[in-house]
Amino acid sequence: MQEKKTPHESYEAFADRLIREAEARGEFANLPGLGKPIPGLNKSRDENWWIRDKLRRENFNLLPERLQVKLEIEKLMESLDSFSSEAQLRTRIRQLNEKVRAAHFSAADGPTTLLTEVDEENVVAQWRAGIVT
Repeated sequence: MQEKKTPHESYEAFADRLIREAEARGEFANLPGLGKPIPGLNKSRDENWWIRDKLRRENFNLLPERLQVKLEIEKLMESLDSFSSEAQLRTRIRQLNEKVRAAHFSAADGPTTLLTEVDEENVVAQWRAGIVT
C-alpha cells in the first residue's frame, strides 16, 4: 500500500517518515555492498565519469563496426587454443566472415580500416598444429 502525505506534513517530514518506517521493517538490512567501501571513492573523476561507468556496466561499445570486427578477429587469433573442436572454430570463423561482409556493405563510420575475411583453412591449420599467432 502506498503511503500518502498528510495535509499538514511537509515533504521533507513525509520522506523522513517513510525512511524511518522502511528501516523499522528491515528493508535496508543486508543491502549489497553493506559495510564495504564505495568503489572508486578516492579516484579523481572528470565531469563524464558517470557516463563511462554506465557504459562499462552496460557493456556498451563505442567502436565503429569495422574496428569492432577487426578487434574480434584479433581476439579469435589470440584465443585459438580455447576452441575445443574444429567445428566450433569453423563456426566462429564463418560468423566473423559474415560480419566482415556486412561491414563492407555498410556505411563507413570511423577511420578507414583494412578489413579482410579470415582465411578459414589457414586458421584451422594453425589450430590443428597448435600454433597461436
